Amino acid sequence: MSIRLVVVTDEPNVLETIKLCVGMRWPGSAVTPARDRTEAASLVRAEEPDAVVLDLGLVRDEPLQVLEGLRQVSGAPVLLVGHPGDESRAARGLEVGADAYLIAPLSPLEVMAKINALLRRVQRSQR
Repeated sequence: MSIRLVVVTDEPNVLETIKLCVGMRWPGSAVTPARDRTEAASLVRAEEPDAVVLDLGLVRDEPLQVLEGLRQVSGAPVLLVGHPGDESRAARGLEVGADAYLIAPLSPLEVMAKINALLRRVQRSQR
């Protein structure tokens, strides 16, 4: 099984960790980076990803506005990636429509497990 994932981040370490995890768990998968709100919305519309990873440390745009924009164009599950101290933004993101949250530094096992859980939830709802 391969998956399609859009990763909204301007942090190379976050993107590389996600690519590594997805490549290990789902070989042949597509991980497409987006660096801002406009690029994210465009890619999510065009790619119709299985899930989206959104970095709360995004500098170019306010991440919660990015999330709201994503929710207007897609129902794909969203995994937030935060850093220590981002808990209030993460809680707000979960209220706005994100599906899960991870704290960096990212554990590859936890990244794979969270993405897998999100994909399982979507598959169950489509039955």
